[in-house]
Amino acid sequence: VTMPKADRSIRWLDLLAWLSRDQNCRYRRPLEWRSEFSESNTKNLKEVDASVLIRCVMGLLDETERKLIVNHHKLLRRQTTKEAEIKRLEASTQQVRSFLERRLELEPGSVDTDLFASTAIVELQRRRIEKETETSDLDNTHQIDNLYEAWDDAKAKRIRKERDVETLTADLKTRDERLQQIQNQTDTIIKKSLAIRADVCSNSIDDCPVKKAKFQNEFPKHSREHAKEQVEEELAVLKPKIADAKIEVESLRSNEQVAKANYDKAKEATTKSVETINKEIAKLDAQIEEAESFRTDREALEKATGELVRLESKISRSRDVQKTEQKGLAERHQRLNAHLRRVFQRLTQHSSDARLQLNLNGIRIIAGDDESDPGEAMASETALAFDLACLSASICGLGVHPRFMIHDSPR
Repeated sequence: VTMPKADRSIRWLDLLAWLSRDQNCRYRRPLEWRSEFSESNTKNLKEVDASVLIRCVMGLLDETERKLIVNHHKLLRRQTTKEAEIKRLEASTQQVRSFLERRLELEPGSVDTDLFASTAIVELQRRRIEKETETSDLDNTHQIDNLYEAWDDAKAKRIRKERDVETLTADLKTRDERLQQIQNQTDTIIKKSLAIRADVCSNSIDDCPVKKAKFQNEFPKHSREHAKEQVEEELAVLKPKIADAKIEVESLRSNEQVAKANYDKAKEATTKSVETINKEIAKLDAQIEEAESFRTDREALEKATGELVRLESKISRSRDVQKTEQKGLAERHQRLNAHLRRVFQRLTQHSSDARLQLNLNGIRIIAGDDESDPGEAMASETALAFDLACLSASICGLGVHPRFMIHDSPR
């Protein structure tokens, strides 16, 4: 026979624990046989398991009712689990609802519970779309594109002017080198150089008879001074141009820096705004998840509530079936009650209406008309009377009780 709470078969040591009550238990309860302060290796059974053991031993439990008791306690465990789940889901949904009502600035209870999740999700998604639109409009708000174009234009102008300066500087260097050559060259070399530069013929002097004929004449004495003056005039024009160009480059560089600073400032402001909006979007996403969780928990709560109702119905039917099954054991039950009343009468010297009550939760001994729990003195008499009644009934052929008791003297 399987005990419903311990979920194992009855053992000899379990029965022996009943037959030899621990003195530390003091006969406090009929179904308490071992004290946690004793050195016994046998653990005290739960009352429902102790009841099953006694009923089996006394022949007050058939196979059908035994299965009913096991299944009934399985239903009770499922009921307890389901009630805890419902309590958790109710607390969770209430907490999430209060949180979302504050975030959405709704009056508490203003939206029906069944519609609350859908209403919250639609509103939160609308706010999220607004934030995304606000993000896409930030560039226009801070004129990022215009400022970037202004910076890029200023940079291009500065680069073009720097190239002009490089070109003018290269021209200046060329003329400086030319002036140096003029100062170091002879008249013949100058004549050759001028002739070569002036003649469109690509042949050298030795290969071109026209060029050779030109150089046979004497070179004018003033040619060196003329070339020098020409180069110096070109230098005089180039140097102011380069100076003015460099000044303009610095001005353009300053303009470029101002344009870049304006762009960087606007870009930084945009970045901060985007970060702020993204944080708000993340909060909205979390709130949407909370709303989804609320909807999921509400569905789970409704399902669990339905399952609990069905469990309660099964438990009720289980009790009804158990009462029907007990009718077949009524004769044995009455015999044990007769022994219990006789023992009570011998112990108290008074007539007794003591009786044993059986149900799916175990057995209960009622000493008289008052069904409330007895005091300590009466509890001791009840426990002792019950054990003696079972022993007496077994001697008279009821059940499979071993027909002995080894009770320690209670302290």
